[in-house]
Amino acid sequence: MSDDEISKLASISKSDFEYREWAALNYARDFATLGGKEPTGEDLEDYYRLYSEKEQKHILKIASQMDFVNRLMNTITRKKPAETCNIDLKN
Repeated sequence: MSDDEISKLASISKSDFEYREWAALNYARDFATLGGKEPTGEDLEDYYRLYSEKEQKHILKIASQMDFVNRLMNTITRKKPAETCNIDLKN
């Protein structure tokens, strides 16, 4: 992935993705941010409408795996995410 593509994934701006894709990325980001709890918000209805139950389970499975691996690597390396990523995570 290019640095630009990685930056787009880090910010997950609606303008950088098709809405359906953005809804899934936003759900996954919120899921990880909430420590594996169900996200809430006005866009959640769209996520459920745009994806079948099977697709939602698949997205949740991938988000859970990515969150686990990220937390594992941060534990093993004892580094904070900002130390392992060249993207400005404050914005």
